[in-house]
Parts: sequence; C-alpha cells; structure tokens
Amino acid sequence: MKQRKVGVQVGGLFAAAALASAVLAGAQAAPASAANATAAPANLCMSDLHRLLRVTASREFVHHSIRLPPPPLLVVEDYTVAVGGAVVGTSVTDEICDLCTTHHRTVFAGKGTPAALGTLKQSLADDRVDKLQSCLMANVLEGLSEDTFGTFELTWYGANGRIRQIQVLYADPSDNEPLPRCGPAVGRILDALDAYLTKLSPVGGSCSS
Repeated sequence: MKQRKVGVQVGGLFAAAALASAVLAGAQAAPASAANATAAPANLCMSDLHRLLRVTASREFVHHSIRLPPPPLLVVEDYTVAVGGAVVGTSVTDEICDLCTTHHRTVFAGKGTPAALGTLKQSLADDRVDKLQSCLMANVLEGLSEDTFGTFELTWYGANGRIRQIQVLYADPSDNEPLPRCGPAVGRILDALDAYLTKLSPVGGSCSS
C-alpha cells in the first residue's frame, strides 16, 4: 500500500459532534478544491447521510533526500463518508520545524460518483471490513523517500447497528511491536478509500435533522 496522506486535504461527515451539528443546522459546504469551485455543486441533502465510515487520524510524514528535504508534515484529519457517498470534514496540516509557519486548515464537503462509491463499497465487502483487527503498518527502512508515524483510526458502520473500529499504527519496525502487522486487506481498503477521496466533487445544500 502506498503510504500517503488520505485525501490530502479532507476531513469528516458527522465526524466531530460540532461539525455534524453545523452541517445538519444548515452550514454551507465549502468546495472540495479551487479547481472545482466553479462547478455547480450537487445537493448534499439528496443522498443518504447515514454514516458508512468515520476516520480520525494524526500522522507525521517525514521525507528523506540526499539533498535538504522539506520539513516533516503533521496532518490531523477528521472525516466521515456517508452511505450515499458524501464526505464532510476537516484537515489541519502543519510543518514541523523551529522556524516553520505553514498552517493549513480545511473544512469542506464533497461527493464521488456512483461508480466510485460502488468500488469503495465493494472493496469493504470483499476485504471483510467487518472482520478487520487493529494492526501495525511498519515503515520500510530502505528504498522509500517517505516514512509515516502516527495513527489512523477507521470506524465502519454496517446494517443492523453493526460497528467495527480498528486502529492502524504507523511506526518503524522493532523487536517488540505492539500490534500484528497489517495484512493486504487493510492496505487495499485504505487504498480504495484514498482513491475515492481524491475524486470528490463539491456538494452544497442545507440539511436539517
């Protein structure tokens, strides 16, 4: 699995209580990207807003280079994917160094195509998201230009009140690893989620519960 920032600048639908309240109270959804800002947004309220996935993550991305590498990035994300495909949430990105001033906070709403959503749901079913366990995603110490440290917590909401919550821990390998290594199924699901999030279009609308 590629180790990369999930959705780059994404965050969570009903993810945090305050954010959920804002959306349901009628907060306007911001565009997912400047490139899509001029597109006519779909209506958030016209899709199924029950939760499908909730993600909370705090990860540090450390780049390596024979030249002076860029400062490490701390990315904190909180977002939810709804059953109907809408995604709403927040992401905060900070450079980590003594003189760094970069600080980005993004709040937005977006939605993928029915085909992309179907692909994500098929991945969740094929790789049995309801059976996954917390695991360690160990860094490869040679050959990669980026290491990742931190946690990625995924909660899946199924039919009839079923819930599965796992934590993916990103760390260097060690002799006393706190969790078993992640299997291929976890990598495929995270890649499928990443693929869905990178193809969002903006959504609008004011919804009330």
